[in-house]
Amino acid sequence: MKFWKKTVWMLIAAVTVAGILLCGVGLALGASRVFYMDRSGVQISRGEYSQISEELDVADFDRVIIYADLANVEVSDADSASLLLSTYDAFMPSYEITNRTLKITQPTQQSWLNMNFSFLAKRSNIKLFLPAEVQLKELEVRSNMGSVKVEGITSEIMTIEADLGDVEARRLTCSGKLSLRLNCGNLTLSNTCTGTLYMSNDLGSLAASGITSGGTEVRNNAGNIDLDGSFSGETTISCDLGSVSLTVAGPLSLCYDLRTDLGNITVDGKGCGTRYINSAAQPDGQVYITNDLGSIRVRTGS
Repeated sequence: MKFWKKTVWMLIAAVTVAGILLCGVGLALGASRVFYMDRSGVQISRGEYSQISEELDVADFDRVIIYADLANVEVSDADSASLLLSTYDAFMPSYEITNRTLKITQPTQQSWLNMNFSFLAKRSNIKLFLPAEVQLKELEVRSNMGSVKVEGITSEIMTIEADLGDVEARRLTCSGKLSLRLNCGNLTLSNTCTGTLYMSNDLGSLAASGITSGGTEVRNNAGNIDLDGSFSGETTISCDLGSVSLTVAGPLSLCYDLRTDLGNITVDGKGCGTRYINSAAQPDGQVYITNDLGSIRVRTGS
């Protein structure tokens, strides 16, 4: 036992010393350098932090594609169309408009271990602003590491994906399919109208409120699911670990098939055990909810 305690304390001391040394180096370099690790060891990015601001003509494109490797991404409505890029030179995205598509791409780090150490460094940001009246045919946002925010955008198809970071989407109008996928973080959607909706999260909370959807599929591996809105057509919700809460707005007539392996089902405040099935003469849609480990709570709005 003494041996293991001594080993743990030695590891803690080593990590603490290494952290102090790295912080000291960062501060000595002006507290604005970005460190990254590759096959050659720890490298120092000597690029300066800079900003690029560009006015855009919305008549030139009706599709937007954004690929970010290490940056916060924001696409939101504004009075005029513009693009704002702010990051270090080594991570500065490129952008072009071809075939009526605005494509913004950030360089991918060529390292065997994708790890960065920033000492009081500024964050990298990709911000695209579009007038509220603009109607896109497609919006695609993909991010490896960083938060994603999309607000006040209208498009026929929307795809938002992130590996690590929070995703927030608000006031969206999508005539076709809206797809939001997140590997690790919190996923939030609100005040949105869409033809069909797909949401998935591997680790973190998933919440959607004020939603109108003609067909919905929601999945969460580990985390709570909280949905509130008008859901017609077929709605499928599955959760491996966490609680599921569904509030249906409006006088919709829905068929419910609810099942939990370990947890309780509550419908309009009434306990229903681990399985609940109902039927409707002329249903507006069907709701299927499965939860492996956790409770299910449904409020029908009737």
